[in-house]
Amino acid sequence: MNKKHLLLTSLFVTKGLFAGDLPQRPNIILMVADDLGRGCVEVFRADEPRSPQELQAGNNLPPIYTPNLNRLAEDGLKMTDFYANCSVCSPTRAALLTGLYQHRLGIVNVLGQTGNAFSQVFPEVEEPFAGLRSGTVFTMADALKESGYRTGMIGKWHLGPFLMPSGYHPLDHGFEHYVGVSGSAGNMFSMMMGGQSLLWRGRERVPASGDYWTFVQAEEALAFINQDDERPFFVYLAFNAPHPSSRVGPRDREAANQWDYKAPFRTDYPRIHKELVEALDKAVGMVRDGLAEAGLLENTLIVFTSDNGQNGYGYPPLNQHQGKQTVYEGGVRVPMIVHWPEVIQPGRVSEIPAITMDLMPTFMNLAGGTLPEGAMPLDGIDLTPVLLDQPLDHDRLLFWEKPYQVWMEHFANRIFAVRDGDWKLVRSHGDRPFELYNLKDDKSEMNDLANAYPERVQLMVAAFDQWKATVYADAPYSLDEFIERLRREGIVTD
Repeated sequence: MNKKHLLLTSLFVTKGLFAGDLPQRPNIILMVADDLGRGCVEVFRADEPRSPQELQAGNNLPPIYTPNLNRLAEDGLKMTDFYANCSVCSPTRAALLTGLYQHRLGIVNVLGQTGNAFSQVFPEVEEPFAGLRSGTVFTMADALKESGYRTGMIGKWHLGPFLMPSGYHPLDHGFEHYVGVSGSAGNMFSMMMGGQSLLWRGRERVPASGDYWTFVQAEEALAFINQDDERPFFVYLAFNAPHPSSRVGPRDREAANQWDYKAPFRTDYPRIHKELVEALDKAVGMVRDGLAEAGLLENTLIVFTSDNGQNGYGYPPLNQHQGKQTVYEGGVRVPMIVHWPEVIQPGRVSEIPAITMDLMPTFMNLAGGTLPEGAMPLDGIDLTPVLLDQPLDHDRLLFWEKPYQVWMEHFANRIFAVRDGDWKLVRSHGDRPFELYNLKDDKSEMNDLANAYPERVQLMVAAFDQWKATVYADAPYSLDEFIERLRREGIVTD
């Protein structure tokens, strides 16, 4: 492992870089699915062998069809080795918007869990830690707004409570327009829970239209895009589907509106998962077709990905080991499609490893933006060369670190992974040994090589330790003290 591999942070944003290769600044639409595994997108299944889990499951699962995502990939770029920053929601979304490892922000678990526990064990703190707070970090929307873009977000936030007066709302983070939900979308039609609407328009809670939320999100995105405004647009379209809490399909209106949340709405899990994914695919097609009708498709950069890996109601991960919450490939390796007709040649495939936090510096570069003075250097790198089919002159390790599961009793059981080229180190549980895989030969992480390459394991563990010390040094709280207080209060039990 050379010194270049140990580079822990990188700022690869240079105003005007590659400007001569681009026709003009693009409009940007960022679509993020919730818990969508690679194996649920047809175009990623097409050229992959079936995993052992798939073979064991047999052919009893209904096939999932994604013609609109297929079309985006066939007309654009498919990235086979793209990763989410975490295998659960909030941390990935924090990294997405900031270009930073989420650990620097203290968002290392699902926020509903972390924030509530923090308030309990740190009662003396005047401003409790509750998420992504304005004034503490520069976001993707901040950068694009300052570069002359109009900025809109539609959908799931999950980075802080809307009712607190301390700057946790999307409108506090560079977005000029917001329609969506803090976390869950409720029953997906009236979007009611506990007798009140979960839908917000700006800073006001509003009633839902009663139409299926996944399709409403596409319609809201197109309404923002088609506003009478000459500025280029940036839309962050954060779908709630196909998260397991959204157990409501587009044909379930009447029954879903009577759902009281005291029991699962539907238990035919494979069928409802299929409906959720196919509705998501239809919404993607609605946006693409709307752009084409408005004459905006050619110079609009569409990026589609997921916040974490597989949680597919019985659908096994595509040629991957395990799924959501783990640091195996099934938990963090996600679908990634990039579509930009003026720049990207149809049918391209990239195997270059990349990660969610790379989107912030990429969008900044394409928009001609720069970081403000005093801002934290970005951990993500600019992927513009990948879009232009040029060499990416950057070599780095990728890191994951999180609690074993989202419930706070597991918070002290830290798991992690490191990717270095084709090699991946995994610590899947605090009481389990290190595992080492060569992803070039073993994408399913079935052949543990740790005993055969002990020196490589030691080097990768050392790199992880150095990285962890660096990123947690910037966090708004001490991880060790947090865990100690959780133990003292009896919240941590393992």
